[in-house]
Amino acid sequence: NSALYLQTEIGSAITIDKLQWYVSTSTTVSIPIKIYLKHTSATTQSGATWASVIDGATLVFDGNRTPSPTGWYEINITDFSYNGTDNLLVMVETNYGGGGASPYAQMRYSTTATNMTLRAQQDTSAPTSVTTSTQRPNITLVTPVLTAMLTVAPNPVAFSGNTYVGLTRTQTVTLSNTGVANMTINADGITIGGRSYFTLANLPTLPYELIPNASVTFDVIYEPEAVGSHADTLFISDD
Repeated sequence: NSALYLQTEIGSAITIDKLQWYVSTSTTVSIPIKIYLKHTSATTQSGATWASVIDGATLVFDGNRTPSPTGWYEINITDFSYNGTDNLLVMVETNYGGGGASPYAQMRYSTTATNMTLRAQQDTSAPTSVTTSTQRPNITLVTPVLTAMLTVAPNPVAFSGNTYVGLTRTQTVTLSNTGVANMTINADGITIGGRSYFTLANLPTLPYELIPNASVTFDVIYEPEAVGSHADTLFISDD
Protein backbone atom coordinates (compact mmCIF):
# COMPACT_ATOMS: atom_id res chain seq x y z
CA ASN A 1 0.00 0.00 0.00
CA SER A 2 1.28 3.45 -0.93
CA ALA A 3 -0.63 6.45 0.44
CA LEU A 4 -0.06 10.06 -0.54
CA TYR A 5 -0.48 12.90 1.98
CA LEU A 6 -0.29 16.51 0.84
CA GLN A 7 1.85 19.28 2.30
CA THR A 8 -1.33 21.26 2.93
CA GLU A 9 -2.48 18.44 5.20
CA ILE A 10 0.83 18.07 7.04
CA GLY A 11 2.01 21.66 7.41
CA SER A 12 5.54 22.81 8.22
CA ALA A 13 8.77 20.83 8.39
CA ILE A 14 8.80 18.23 11.17
CA THR A 15 10.74 15.24 12.39
CA ILE A 16 8.57 12.11 12.33
CA ASP A 17 9.53 9.41 14.83
CA LYS A 18 6.29 7.41 15.02
CA LEU A 19 3.38 6.53 12.74
CA GLN A 20 -0.13 5.61 13.83
CA TRP A 21 -2.91 3.85 11.93
CA TYR A 22 -6.45 3.23 13.17
CA VAL A 23 -7.04 -0.53 13.47
CA SER A 24 -10.68 -1.30 12.64
CA THR A 25 -10.18 -5.08 12.69
CA SER A 26 -7.39 -6.45 14.86
CA THR A 27 -5.38 -9.62 14.36
CA THR A 28 -3.48 -12.19 16.40
CA VAL A 29 -1.00 -12.77 13.59
CA SER A 30 2.55 -11.40 13.74
CA ILE A 31 2.92 -9.51 10.46
CA PRO A 32 6.27 -8.83 8.75
CA ILE A 33 6.16 -5.13 7.92
CA LYS A 34 8.39 -2.74 6.01
CA ILE A 35 7.60 0.99 6.02
CA TYR A 36 9.09 3.47 3.56
CA LEU A 37 8.76 7.27 3.44
CA LYS A 38 9.49 9.49 0.46
CA HIS A 39 9.10 13.13 -0.52
CA THR A 40 7.27 13.74 -3.79
CA SER A 41 5.88 16.59 -5.85
CA ALA A 42 3.06 14.38 -7.15
CA THR A 43 -0.49 15.27 -6.12
CA THR A 44 -2.07 11.96 -7.20
CA GLN A 45 -0.86 8.41 -7.76
CA SER A 46 -0.97 6.34 -10.91
CA GLY A 47 -0.28 2.73 -11.86
CA ALA A 48 3.29 1.48 -11.67
CA THR A 49 5.32 -1.42 -10.33
CA TRP A 50 5.91 -1.69 -6.60
CA ALA A 51 9.65 -1.55 -7.22
CA SER A 52 9.27 1.82 -8.92
CA VAL A 53 7.02 3.08 -6.11
CA ILE A 54 9.60 2.44 -3.38
CA ASP A 55 12.55 3.47 -5.54
CA GLY A 56 14.40 6.32 -3.78
CA ALA A 57 12.34 5.91 -0.60
CA THR A 58 13.78 5.67 2.91
CA LEU A 59 13.21 2.43 4.80
CA VAL A 60 12.19 3.57 8.29
CA PHE A 61 10.90 0.29 9.74
CA ASP A 62 11.55 -3.41 9.14
CA GLY A 63 10.14 -5.86 11.66
CA ASN A 64 7.16 -7.86 12.84
CA ARG A 65 4.07 -6.37 14.47
CA THR A 66 0.63 -7.61 15.56
CA PRO A 67 -1.90 -4.74 15.11
CA SER A 68 -4.14 -5.19 18.15
CA PRO A 69 -6.41 -4.10 19.80
CA THR A 70 -8.67 -1.89 17.69
CA GLY A 71 -7.99 1.83 17.86
CA TRP A 72 -4.90 3.87 17.05
CA TYR A 73 -1.89 1.58 16.64
CA GLU A 74 1.61 3.08 16.82
CA ILE A 75 4.90 1.97 15.29
CA ASN A 76 8.22 3.56 16.22
CA ILE A 77 10.28 4.33 13.13
CA THR A 78 13.72 5.64 12.36
CA ASP A 79 13.47 9.44 12.56
CA PHE A 80 12.48 10.97 9.23
CA SER A 81 12.89 14.68 8.47
CA TYR A 82 9.89 15.89 6.51
CA ASN A 83 10.89 19.03 4.61
CA GLY A 84 7.60 20.93 4.88
CA THR A 85 7.58 21.65 1.14
CA ASP A 86 6.88 18.42 -0.71
CA ASN A 87 4.05 15.95 -0.36
CA LEU A 88 4.72 12.70 1.50
CA LEU A 89 4.38 9.08 0.40
CA VAL A 90 3.90 6.49 3.15
CA MET A 91 4.46 2.99 1.80
CA VAL A 92 3.73 -0.16 3.79
CA GLU A 93 4.81 -3.61 2.63
CA THR A 94 3.57 -6.79 4.38
CA ASN A 95 5.27 -9.93 3.14
CA TYR A 96 3.27 -12.76 4.70
CA GLY A 97 4.34 -15.36 2.18
CA GLY A 98 1.91 -17.81 0.58
CA GLY A 99 -1.67 -16.64 0.91
CA GLY A 100 -1.24 -14.76 4.18
CA ALA A 101 -2.77 -15.69 7.52
CA SER A 102 -6.19 -15.05 9.01
CA PRO A 103 -7.54 -13.02 10.75
CA TYR A 104 -6.40 -10.14 8.56
CA ALA A 105 -5.79 -6.72 10.13
CA GLN A 106 -7.80 -3.91 8.58
CA MET A 107 -7.18 -0.18 8.92
CA ARG A 108 -9.71 2.64 8.85
CA TYR A 109 -9.61 4.80 5.74
CA SER A 110 -11.18 7.92 4.24
CA THR A 111 -12.29 8.39 0.65
CA THR A 112 -10.29 10.97 -1.32
CA ALA A 113 -11.47 12.93 -4.35
CA THR A 114 -8.60 11.64 -6.51
CA ASN A 115 -6.44 8.54 -6.54
CA MET A 116 -4.18 9.06 -3.53
CA THR A 117 -3.50 5.38 -2.89
CA LEU A 118 -1.83 2.49 -4.69
CA ARG A 119 -2.43 -1.14 -3.79
CA ALA A 120 -0.55 -4.28 -4.74
CA GLN A 121 -1.52 -7.80 -3.68
CA GLN A 122 -0.59 -11.27 -4.86
CA ASP A 123 -0.32 -14.69 -3.27
CA THR A 124 2.89 -16.75 -3.18
CA SER A 125 5.09 -14.25 -5.05
CA ALA A 126 5.65 -10.51 -5.03
CA PRO A 127 3.07 -8.52 -7.03
CA THR A 128 4.23 -7.13 -10.37
CA SER A 129 1.64 -4.36 -10.75
CA VAL A 130 -0.36 -1.97 -8.60
CA THR A 131 -3.85 -0.51 -8.80
CA THR A 132 -5.08 2.94 -7.88
CA SER A 133 -7.63 3.69 -5.18
CA THR A 134 -9.42 6.56 -3.47
CA GLN A 135 -9.47 4.68 -0.14
CA ARG A 136 -6.59 6.24 1.77
CA PRO A 137 -5.61 4.96 5.24
CA ASN A 138 -6.11 7.41 8.10
CA ILE A 139 -2.74 8.18 9.64
CA THR A 140 -1.17 10.22 12.42
CA LEU A 141 2.38 11.54 12.03
CA VAL A 142 3.94 11.72 15.48
CA THR A 143 6.82 14.07 16.29
CA PRO A 144 9.25 13.85 19.23
CA VAL A 145 8.34 15.70 22.41
CA LEU A 146 10.51 18.82 22.43
CA THR A 147 12.05 19.69 25.78
CA ALA A 148 14.30 22.42 27.09
CA MET A 149 17.24 21.70 29.39
CA LEU A 150 18.86 24.25 31.71
CA THR A 151 22.59 23.98 32.35
CA VAL A 152 24.24 26.13 35.04
CA ALA A 153 27.99 26.77 34.91
CA PRO A 154 29.95 26.72 37.07
CA ASN A 155 28.05 24.35 39.31
CA PRO A 156 28.60 24.75 42.20
CA VAL A 157 29.49 28.44 42.20
CA ALA A 158 32.65 28.33 44.31
CA PHE A 159 35.06 31.02 45.49
CA SER A 160 38.27 29.09 45.99
CA GLY A 161 41.13 30.38 48.08
CA ASN A 162 40.93 33.20 50.62
CA THR A 163 38.72 36.24 50.49
CA TYR A 164 39.52 38.93 53.01
CA VAL A 165 36.82 40.48 55.19
CA GLY A 166 35.62 43.72 53.63
CA LEU A 167 36.76 42.82 50.11
CA THR A 168 34.65 41.40 47.31
CA ARG A 169 35.03 38.67 44.73
CA THR A 170 32.87 38.10 41.68
CA GLN A 171 31.95 34.87 39.90
CA THR A 172 30.14 34.98 36.56
CA VAL A 173 27.42 32.35 36.14
CA THR A 174 26.21 31.17 32.73
CA LEU A 175 22.71 29.76 32.15
CA SER A 176 22.46 27.74 28.92
CA ASN A 177 19.57 26.02 27.17
CA THR A 178 21.05 22.74 25.93
CA GLY A 179 17.66 21.30 24.94
CA VAL A 180 15.63 21.57 21.73
CA ALA A 181 12.72 23.79 22.89
CA ASN A 182 12.47 27.36 24.12
CA MET A 183 12.50 28.01 27.85
CA THR A 184 11.74 31.06 29.97
CA ILE A 185 13.58 32.14 33.11
CA ASN A 186 10.72 33.36 35.30
CA ALA A 187 10.22 36.93 36.51
CA ASP A 188 11.57 35.93 39.93
CA GLY A 189 13.64 33.12 38.47
CA ILE A 190 17.13 34.07 39.69
CA THR A 191 17.39 34.53 43.45
CA ILE A 192 19.79 33.76 46.24
CA GLY A 193 19.22 32.74 49.88
CA GLY A 194 19.18 35.11 52.85
CA ARG A 195 22.91 35.35 53.62
CA SER A 196 24.05 38.95 53.30
CA TYR A 197 27.51 37.81 52.24
CA PHE A 198 26.22 36.98 48.75
CA THR A 199 24.45 39.28 46.27
CA LEU A 200 23.50 39.15 42.60
CA ALA A 201 24.47 41.69 39.92
CA ASN A 202 24.10 42.24 36.19
CA LEU A 203 20.96 40.17 36.00
CA PRO A 204 19.18 39.94 32.63
CA THR A 205 15.79 41.58 32.33
CA LEU A 206 13.36 38.98 33.61
CA PRO A 207 11.41 37.07 32.46
CA TYR A 208 14.04 36.02 29.94
CA GLU A 209 13.51 33.61 27.04
CA LEU A 210 16.32 31.20 26.22
CA ILE A 211 16.13 29.59 22.81
CA PRO A 212 17.98 26.29 22.17
CA ASN A 213 21.79 26.65 22.27
CA ALA A 214 21.53 30.18 23.71
CA SER A 215 22.94 31.40 27.03
CA VAL A 216 22.79 34.35 29.41
CA THR A 217 25.08 35.45 32.25
CA PHE A 218 24.92 37.21 35.61
CA ASP A 219 27.29 37.72 38.54
CA VAL A 220 27.38 36.38 42.06
CA ILE A 221 29.27 38.70 44.42
CA TYR A 222 30.84 37.43 47.65
CA GLU A 223 31.65 39.98 50.37
CA PRO A 224 32.42 38.30 53.72
CA GLU A 225 31.68 40.25 56.89
CA ALA A 226 33.35 37.81 59.25
CA VAL A 227 36.05 35.15 59.19
CA GLY A 228 34.90 31.62 58.35
CA SER A 229 33.41 29.44 55.63
CA HIS A 230 30.19 30.74 54.10
CA ALA A 231 27.61 29.13 51.84
CA ASP A 232 24.21 29.94 50.40
CA THR A 233 21.78 28.60 47.80
CA LEU A 234 21.27 29.95 44.28
CA PHE A 235 17.73 29.37 42.97
CA ILE A 236 16.91 29.25 39.24
CA SER A 237 13.30 28.70 38.15
CA ASP A 238 12.07 28.32 34.58
CA ASP A 239 9.11 27.24 32.47
